[in-house]
Amino acid sequence: MKNFYLFAMLVAGITANAQYTVIDDFESTDPFPWGSWVGTGTVSTADSHSGLQMFDTGGSWPYRTDVSYGSAGDTLSCWTKAGTGRTYWGFGASAAGCYSFVAAPNTSDIRFQQNDGYGYTELSTTPFTFTTGNWYRMEVIFVTDTDVVGNLYDSDGTTLLATVSETLPGVTPGGFAFRTFGGNYVDYLTAYDVCFYTYGTMTDEGCGTYTVPSGDETYMVDGTVTDTIMSSAGCDSILTITYSILPLPDVAGSVDDTIICEGNSVTFTSTGTAVTYAWDSGVTEGVAFTPPSAGLIEFVVTGTDADGCENTDTVIVDVMDNNVALTSSVVPVLSGADGEIDLTVTGAIPIIEFDWDNDGTGDYDDTEDLTGLDEGTYIVAVRDSAGCEATTTIVLGNQLGVDGESIELKAYPVPTSDNVTLEVTGEFLYEVFSADGKVIQAGVAYDKTTIDLTNQESGIFLTRVEVNGTVQTVRLVKL
Repeated sequence: MKNFYLFAMLVAGITANAQYTVIDDFESTDPFPWGSWVGTGTVSTADSHSGLQMFDTGGSWPYRTDVSYGSAGDTLSCWTKAGTGRTYWGFGASAAGCYSFVAAPNTSDIRFQQNDGYGYTELSTTPFTFTTGNWYRMEVIFVTDTDVVGNLYDSDGTTLLATVSETLPGVTPGGFAFRTFGGNYVDYLTAYDVCFYTYGTMTDEGCGTYTVPSGDETYMVDGTVTDTIMSSAGCDSILTITYSILPLPDVAGSVDDTIICEGNSVTFTSTGTAVTYAWDSGVTEGVAFTPPSAGLIEFVVTGTDADGCENTDTVIVDVMDNNVALTSSVVPVLSGADGEIDLTVTGAIPIIEFDWDNDGTGDYDDTEDLTGLDEGTYIVAVRDSAGCEATTTIVLGNQLGVDGESIELKAYPVPTSDNVTLEVTGEFLYEVFSADGKVIQAGVAYDKTTIDLTNQESGIFLTRVEVNGTVQTVRLVKL
């Protein structure tokens, strides 16, 4: 016999989240054996502890093996009515026998027995005098897989009257069995799992902060704390944790341009005290990257140091839609280099740069508007500070109806509200330009053609006519 009564009593008082199961309440109306029971027995309605019936085996050993109990933390319970005989309550039961907790009014004690082949070998005994006709609650607690405590409680189910304990090296989880005689009865067989507190210590580290394993508390400075952790079975473990907090690495991300036009690329870099850096969104450090869409886009870089601690930084790039558009109005040449182009830019953001082709291209060092111009075709490129661009071509003509006398050219009616007729002797080429330099009609004609201005807005239109390499320009006016 192993004397651990005090320990068992202390542990029995520390329970948490027990799972309660009724094995049999002996209220079945079927003749015994019902369910999974094997053997003989009868029920009586003369008295019961719970419900209408109580159970008497009449000296036999009925058992059942469809349930299995007997692991550390299991607590088993049943009720017995005291007569002048005994109640044997078997656990770890099988067809080969069981162990039993015995209430014995005939010998005034409680005891454990080993019942191989459903015989008996006496184990430990504690004296107790029963009152005939009184109901008692019998309880078996598996403190470990082999250490058991048998408790006897009064009819209130909570007043502890006697305890017996034993170590059973050969016990294995199993079913239940009963044997009663001499006016002893049983009722309401139950089982539930009892959680025992376990204790432990550990050291741990946190990056920047430390959160205890249960997740209930987070700390900012080094220290020692106690944490209660619930297992998946609902049992508590109490940990004493000594923890230290590691500094987070410094991480700073940057980009070579924070405002760009859609379709353009940027390059990301990072600095700090981390060992490795990784960008999200498909960005590779130091490699040109084209954002997939317009809008404010966040890019996050994560830096990891030698301790595995991580920190992040965020870079925002404003990707602009390319809405830059150009319109222009012109003052045709009257006499010599006196033509003018007035350019209008919409949809751009400051700063806007201009590059006219009359002084070379690619330098973006020109003014928005031009004056003192000769007749001709002028091309301008515009870009804003986001890199959004637009280009347009403008044809600057002469204010005279006809340039020179080498082409006999007639245009009528001028002004017009719809169509203009061009007359040139023989075959000729022609192009009609709007005020912003766009070609709205072009072709080859013989002697005469019609210029359709019906769907054009009111304004000035220049018509360029070419015959055998000779070019003249005429101004048309749409009302």
